[in-house]
Amino acid sequence: MRMRGLSWVLSIALAAAVQSAVAASGSAPAVKHSHTNAAHKTAASQGAALHALGVLLSQQLTTFQLSESEFRSVASGFADGYHHPGAVKQAQTLVPQLQALAQSRAELIAQREERAGRAYLDKVAALPGAKKTATGLVYVAIKQGAGPSPKVGDQVKVQYTGKLTDGSVFDSSEKRGPATFTLGRVIPCWNEGLQLMKVGGKARIVCPSTLAYGDRGVEGVIKPGATLNFEVELLDVHHAAAPGNAVPFAPGAPAAHP
Repeated sequence: MRMRGLSWVLSIALAAAVQSAVAASGSAPAVKHSHTNAAHKTAASQGAALHALGVLLSQQLTTFQLSESEFRSVASGFADGYHHPGAVKQAQTLVPQLQALAQSRAELIAQREERAGRAYLDKVAALPGAKKTATGLVYVAIKQGAGPSPKVGDQVKVQYTGKLTDGSVFDSSEKRGPATFTLGRVIPCWNEGLQLMKVGGKARIVCPSTLAYGDRGVEGVIKPGATLNFEVELLDVHHAAAPGNAVPFAPGAPAAHP
């Protein structure tokens, strides 16, 4: 997993700061009441936006898997940095230790996810009609297609939904519309799994982390070491490769393992 520099660390500190401020006050910062409805609406809107800022920034702390006591230390450091700017210079000297800590925590997450993923893959592989390939991918046909099968270099058009092993959806083309991309330029699981399909077919493709995002994951969305579960419908294949629209996560990732 590649770690970012000081700006990454400071963004983590900012996340802790927002949380610390709310915890210290017990509520959002007080806003002077206005005698107009417009002012009330503005204050409410700003309060909601600031709360959302804290929620979004807090996601950058997930890699650390902080205990409550560790979180209090982070929050205390935020308050110290906010009220005493000189403390930032001292904190900068500890950036390498922070990066090492993030790395070690990410590795622990990946190991835990990989263990859970292996159990999940074995469970799916035991389903009627399931096929486990030599790479560890599990393929379950939902509907057999009657058209051609794609090969690497072909342009494919698919409808898909990606889920984590707990059933939560992390990406889907259902609302955006079908995704078009060139096979061979996506994660290995897709490169392999779609070649097992025929146009008009629909399948469940379960990807071990080694065929998906490995130990890096996707920050705030997919944990390091996570097994992914896709339901894919192959709508069309064009044998002449052509540029397709970019698709987040599975179809948008490099084919090569990081």
